[in-house]
Amino acid sequence: MRHRYVLLIGAFLTLVCVQLFQGCQIASPISSSQLIRHPDPLQEEIRKQRSERQSNGLSTVSPAPVLKYVPLGTSIEEAQKVMASHGFECSPSDNAAHPRLVCKASRNIGFMVAEVIRVILYHEEGKITNVEVATYLDGP
Repeated sequence: MRHRYVLLIGAFLTLVCVQLFQGCQIASPISSSQLIRHPDPLQEEIRKQRSERQSNGLSTVSPAPVLKYVPLGTSIEEAQKVMASHGFECSPSDNAAHPRLVCKASRNIGFMVAEVIRVILYHEEGKITNVEVATYLDGP
């Protein structure tokens, strides 16, 4: 009798686990279209450039792709909107001597490793005056 009881409990637990796993798949809030991300054209153009590796791990690249979308003289508000539309997260720097907006975008390229694009938009009187672009790897 005890053996039958153990088998019933085992079968019940197996059934519950199977239902839970199926429920997780059905209730997933991520659709298949969200899993397929199309690369942003600005980010891809930056990544395709030849870079000059520096001793601090940064690779500097030409700002030309960014300047196509954010030409010098663009307002800082418009520049931030444009960069956000290309998947960058931007935040102002607190450096009063060189006011700037630092924008970053990243993509995973391996287990716990991401490739980061950093764009620094220098500005004076609310207008972009200079752009620096660099890439680096971020991870443990």
